[in-house]
Amino acid sequence: MSSLSFDKRHIRDYLFSGILAAAAYTAPLVFLLYNRWYENLYFLFFGNFLFMLVIGIYAGILRNREFEKRKSVSMLISGHLATAAGVILSVIFSIVTIYSLSPAVFHPVFSTDDMVQDRLPELMDGYKHLSWMVVINALVGNTVVGSFISLMISYSTKNRE
Repeated sequence: MSSLSFDKRHIRDYLFSGILAAAAYTAPLVFLLYNRWYENLYFLFFGNFLFMLVIGIYAGILRNREFEKRKSVSMLISGHLATAAGVILSVIFSIVTIYSLSPAVFHPVFSTDDMVQDRLPELMDGYKHLSWMVVINALVGNTVVGSFISLMISYSTKNRE
């Protein structure tokens, strides 16, 4: 790994910011699943917003580093690598959270204890649609907002090169 974007110190930073971003995304998901407020799926978008804030803070920290001060492209690559680490970890954290808080998701037969009266009509045949919504939101939503904020911060906050 000859590039400075891929040395061991930077990889630790990518993983650390990815873990923080994934945890920020998972917090509203835990709140949604724990309280069984399935009609309030906007909590997933609030998780995307928190993910974007963490990646944005990481990109802001990169702005003041000596190596990244010289090039916007290296800052952009670092932001995208942190986003990729966060997206992978947020999908893993989401699957673990869904399985731990709603174990009926992976079973074909649901018990009457798991049935909730005030669920969305799309979720009436079980939790499998909810799990797909969460995983797709974690994958696509976090990728879009992480790439957007790292692109915006890397080019809008730099001086002319």
